[in-house]
Formats: sequence, C-alpha cells, structure tokens
Amino acid sequence: MRLIKITCRALSYDASINSYIEKEFSKYANVSNEDSVRNLAFNVYENGIERGAFSEDYVSRETLRNRPLEVGLFDGSKEHKVSPIKYKILSDGSIKFLDFYKSLETDWSVGEVVMLARHKYISGSIRHLVFRLPDGLGSFTENVEIIADIVGIIAFFLQYGPTAYKVISKKFKKTVSAWSERNIISLKEIRKFLSTKQIWKTDEIMTRLCVDEELAKAIMIKLGFTQKCNTWKFIENSKALRARSEWLKKEEEMNKAQEDFLHSKNNDDFDS
Repeated sequence: MRLIKITCRALSYDASINSYIEKEFSKYANVSNEDSVRNLAFNVYENGIERGAFSEDYVSRETLRNRPLEVGLFDGSKEHKVSPIKYKILSDGSIKFLDFYKSLETDWSVGEVVMLARHKYISGSIRHLVFRLPDGLGSFTENVEIIADIVGIIAFFLQYGPTAYKVISKKFKKTVSAWSERNIISLKEIRKFLSTKQIWKTDEIMTRLCVDEELAKAIMIKLGFTQKCNTWKFIENSKALRARSEWLKKEEEMNKAQEDFLHSKNNDDFDS
C-alpha cells in the first residue's frame, strides 16, 4: 500500500459569478498496485459532489463513470501542470501508443503507472495523480491509410525505396500488424517516446516497440543515437544533429501528406 494524493478537476457552476469555471477537489488515499486509477478518480469525484466542490448539473453521478477522463501525474510546477499518460505497457512488454481520444477511455492500474514512471516513459510524481473531465470534445477522427503510413515509416528507417511496399509488407508483416494494433503510426510519436529518456538498451527498444534487432538499430541510428555495446545514447555532434534533422524533415513530410489526404477525403465526403 502507498499513500497518494488524488486531485480531480471539472467545470462547475459558480453562482457568485453566474458562470462555469474549472474547480478541483483533492483527497489522500491508501492504494495498492492493483487498484484502477479510473475507479480511484471516480470515487473522489463522487466525494467532491457530496462536499459541494462540483455542481451535479455538469458532474452527474449517473453518467460519471462512463465519461472520458484525462489522466496524468502532477509535475510539481507552480503552474500546476499535468504530465498526461500517453502509453500503456501490454502483457508482452510492448508499448501501446495512445492518441488523445484513446487515452481518455483507457484505464491503468496504479502498478502500471508506477512502472511507466520508473522506466521514465512519463514524468511527474507517482504520489500525485491528477484527473480532469474534459469538455468541448470534437468528434473522434478515424485513422486512414494506417498500413501505408507504417510501411512508409519502416522504409525510411531501413532506407528502402518508395516502391518497396510489397517487400516491407511481407518481410515485416508482424511489425506492421503490431504497430497498427498499438497505434504506432507516426514518426513524431516514435521520436517523442524515445526522447522520454537519454539512455536505451537494445533489448528494451525491441520489446517496447515490437521490432527485431535490425529495425531497432535502424530506428536509433536514424534518430541520431550512438551505440556503445548494447547501449544507445544521444550525443550531440554533427552526425547526430544531421540525422535528427533528416528525421524531422521526413516527419514533417509525412504529417503534411496525411493532412492533405484527410483534407481531400473530407472534401470528397462533403461533395458526395
């Protein structure tokens, strides 16, 4: 058991100004590694309703446990910033990347959050969980051409030509399937994940990203990391900076291509 602080935030009506403002309610609780973080949050929200911290016209008991929920760790800053949790470690040890909407419906055990923090995949204090009921959500956007995007990313890592779609799809079939299931579909998210810490072991990269040794090494080289024995570290020199610059350029190209495709698809849907 460990003692942690749980802070819950939500819009709530304030009669003194006749408007909705974001309010928060905090409580300390003894928790175990098996406890669901969502259940912990909803219990505190319900306690906050009872204490009058939240108005029930927005934070309703009847719908509370079915609502999307932002989950994060308090970073200790004066601005009360929160470091959101964007990853989930699966039973095989691999990492699932969570987009914004997926993170709102995902649950973690306390033990999973502790593990993510200890591996430095997330920052903030594991002794202070922060939750927020989001408002004004847009529609959930469906990912398109996911397989093509993944194949394009692998082609960039291994320096395959643009016509190598079939070769990659066959040779790296398991990786393509695993990345699709784990939402590993953009160079930006891969870069952000590998930037969560400065030193990596090859076997950890292989496990977390569901890749073989060849692809693990290719990814780290492309991102500008230097290998020494079985350890990778980003050392800022001309070679590393050049590699990182090429990655960012490719990242921007792929992001623009996807945005252009989505724009054209939306126009087609509108015209039809």
